[in-house]
Amino acid sequence: MAHAYFHAVSSVRKFGGTPLDYYALHEFMDSTKEHVPDARHRLFLHNAWGIWLAERVLGIVLVRNSDKHVTPVRTVLEQHVKEDYGGVIPSLDQCFARAQLYPLLEKDDDWQHCLHSCERFGGRPDDYLPLHQFLNSARTVLPDKASRCVLHNAWGIDLVVRCLGTTFRRSSDHIQTSTRQVAEMHILRDLGAIPTMLEAVRTVPLAKWMYENAVPLSRLLKGETDHHGVPL
Repeated sequence: MAHAYFHAVSSVRKFGGTPLDYYALHEFMDSTKEHVPDARHRLFLHNAWGIWLAERVLGIVLVRNSDKHVTPVRTVLEQHVKEDYGGVIPSLDQCFARAQLYPLLEKDDDWQHCLHSCERFGGRPDDYLPLHQFLNSARTVLPDKASRCVLHNAWGIDLVVRCLGTTFRRSSDHIQTSTRQVAEMHILRDLGAIPTMLEAVRTVPLAKWMYENAVPLSRLLKGETDHHGVPL
């Protein structure tokens, strides 16, 4: 699997600047390797929905440190995914087409979680809506039982905290509330436990399409030709 540094070097060739300008973007896209040590880690962010989610975490534009030039984050992330998947960007549902991990729960939606959080932590139900919508956001492109393996895990909780903050101020009474605590309760209510990312994809088999078309960046960038034999 290509290291984030080589993706960054490739970004320099396409967009200008220096590798360090782009390294944090590519490192985030590959941060799932910390939890899943094979190509299944790409299932979470290496798709159209994952790029949208990464934009929410990283911002819409990158101001390059080297020259202050503004570059769209989406353009850089799309390049990363195409390099890993042989020129294509899959959809999230294509990535998780085989995932049948958790049973459906009756009356399980954003508002039901809000009502439960209000009862457990105080305030009004709408105080908690952004948090529960974030954790359930994969449902926009995946059936419910498959969507839970995307953010309903320890990594997903960390993303919620990164996006919404360690605490959030409830609009109804201005009390600071723990983001992590509410997110953990959401997942516990849905699954009964908080899985790791690796546990979340335990039934998803490693398949050739996840890695066989990846561009060998480390070799290409040290050589003189790209994967079509065209000089770099």
